[in-house]
Amino acid sequence: SARNLARRLRRQHRERIGHSRASALCNRTLFFRRALSMHWELADDLGVFLPQFRDQLQATRILHAAPEKVRHAAELRDMGNWCKHAPPPAATAMPAMPAGISAPSLEDFRAKLYSAQDTVSNHTATRQFTTDAAAASAGCCA
Repeated sequence: SARNLARRLRRQHRERIGHSRASALCNRTLFFRRALSMHWELADDLGVFLPQFRDQLQATRILHAAPEKVRHAAELRDMGNWCKHAPPPAATAMPAMPAGISAPSLEDFRAKLYSAQDTVSNHTATRQFTTDAAAASAGCCA
């Protein structure tokens, strides 16, 4: 029957990707479904669909919807974003940038690095051009 076939296929899928990943996928699908349903519900309430959930939520706030519904929708939005972007079970996430490094210090370092390289390469290119020009004029006059 179709039910037995579906069960057998689910079991095979679970065996192929692993039980922890299969259950994680099931849970994330459930949570994402809730978030998407809330997004669509807000669109129905407003009468217009905005593709970004945060924009839909902001429009709902502007139109003074019930604060409890807005809070619940924000939680579902965050849960949906987690479902999309969190690493799968047993996978390591890329480490975050260290907190001690700030963008201005990196920009200063980059500016100094490239200005030093440009000075060296310009000096080398000028010296090479002068040498080539001298050799050409010496060969021409000899």
